[in-house]
Amino acid sequence: MKKRGIRMLAVISVISVIAACGGEDGTEKDPSETLEENLQNGSEYEQTAESGAEALLQYRDQLRFCDLSGTQLIYEEMETEGYSYFMTKGLKGLPEKKEGCLDAVILDFDQDGMEELLTFDLQEGSEAYQIQAKIYEYQDGQVVESAVWEFLNYAIADQCDGGDIRFMIKDGKYICMDSRQQTFISADGASIDLSVCYYDGAEMVKAAEFYGMGSDWSDVGKEETELIEQLRSMGFDKTADAIYDRDDFHLYAADEGVEPLFKISLINSSATGETDWDEMPTAVIRQINAGPVEEEFILPESNSRILEADELSGMTKAELRIARNEIYARYGWWFESEDLADHFEGKAWYVGGAYIDDVALSDVERANIDLILEMEETAPTRVDVMLESDMDIEGGTALTAMELGEISGFLRTIDAYGFLQSFYEDVRDVNVGEVLYGGAGILDGEFSDSVRTSYLEAVGKSEFDTDFIALRESDIDALLKRRTGYGLSDMRTRLSWTYLKKEHAYCMEAGDTNYMEAAVVDGMKTDDGMYYILYENPMLEYTDEETTCMVTLKKQGDEYQFVANVRQ
Repeated sequence: MKKRGIRMLAVISVISVIAACGGEDGTEKDPSETLEENLQNGSEYEQTAESGAEALLQYRDQLRFCDLSGTQLIYEEMETEGYSYFMTKGLKGLPEKKEGCLDAVILDFDQDGMEELLTFDLQEGSEAYQIQAKIYEYQDGQVVESAVWEFLNYAIADQCDGGDIRFMIKDGKYICMDSRQQTFISADGASIDLSVCYYDGAEMVKAAEFYGMGSDWSDVGKEETELIEQLRSMGFDKTADAIYDRDDFHLYAADEGVEPLFKISLINSSATGETDWDEMPTAVIRQINAGPVEEEFILPESNSRILEADELSGMTKAELRIARNEIYARYGWWFESEDLADHFEGKAWYVGGAYIDDVALSDVERANIDLILEMEETAPTRVDVMLESDMDIEGGTALTAMELGEISGFLRTIDAYGFLQSFYEDVRDVNVGEVLYGGAGILDGEFSDSVRTSYLEAVGKSEFDTDFIALRESDIDALLKRRTGYGLSDMRTRLSWTYLKKEHAYCMEAGDTNYMEAAVVDGMKTDDGMYYILYENPMLEYTDEETTCMVTLKKQGDEYQFVANVRQ
């Protein structure tokens, strides 16, 4: 069974445990005797702590884990007074029951020197699904459940078809959740939950809590003086300011000491513009579990201390651009640039939806933004680094005109150009829907005819509005393995098309193509079969961004596989 998002921090200090210096009768003991006894007691305590940590690890490994990624909600078409609308029954409307542990963390939450296991459990309730936090401790040679906190009683419930649910840890102590769940189709509304608790060694204690429903949050934050005081008492100063000034009920990753755990995003096709409001939509869940903090950020400390120029030397223009925007992303900045939006939406700590001004930024953050901007002006592109430095790319040679022409032709083929429609540093993050949008050369007309009726029944329609595409799951998997080395199940961005379980097919309606003709500019290859191709991307001609991009390919026999596609 696959375990995801497991973090562990050992907090064992013999010195802090050994505090006694006097005898039982109050008399002062010989220092050498005291030291010997303390060392022995400390050793026994350390062994107990280590045994407890091992027992918690074993218990964690026996848990049933649940990953909601790829779960697609089922819509029903409703009609009232001649008006048709769509709604879901949330997770309870799924044919297969969803239950299990969403994530698990081992930390010393009550700071007593012994670690606890924290789990986030998804379970079905009488009316909706619930998410509970449970604390387990090692006591008397066994792991026992010590405390429970009801974080969310209505998780992706009736009519909910969009939103985000995030969990995080603050200062290794506070267990935090914020949730904004929305209804796009059958109504215009949202519910907001914000909850923080901590474990005091016996039970979970509320540290902050807010719940609200509606679609207009104007001036709500100014009324929540108690919540704001609670957040500030825990060091959520930036979050407290945002709630007061902007009615933004999200816990900011910009506050210091925040460690992301995981995020559940429910993505609605009407909200993303893939379907119109009067068409049968889709809603797909994406669960993102965080890695260590230093892997979540390019510059993990850019919000807490002023950086030095030499710390940024060696970084490329693209890396600096992301690092600079990390500062804004911590505040939930909503990015219009597709590559930045895709990058940050794939982070467990990020939730978009706000526009901020520099007033919200600290002096440290403003100074770091100015420094990064200055460094960006003279920073090399990735291609510059590769073409100019033989040390960085051993055996790298420039491509000949014939080789550039061959690759240019390849990038225009029907099973390749879709890989240029999105940006990614790891091909597993490619937008699979864009790759397959034009059929990718595996469109089977005869197969499509056989599933038309099933598709219409699945989406609740009587006829098609535009062209219809149906692709076998096995064909999609084979194409991706040929062009990336990974299968469909390895892709991190799930295919949001309608899935027909009986036919093992993905289907969608599409009225046009996403064809683009990339103009190859330059490139190089290395002895290990890697090709780095600089090209002009026509998708970017009408934006304020650079149109120059770089796609990385790997030669496998007579085939090319995609590795990365980034803006310069």
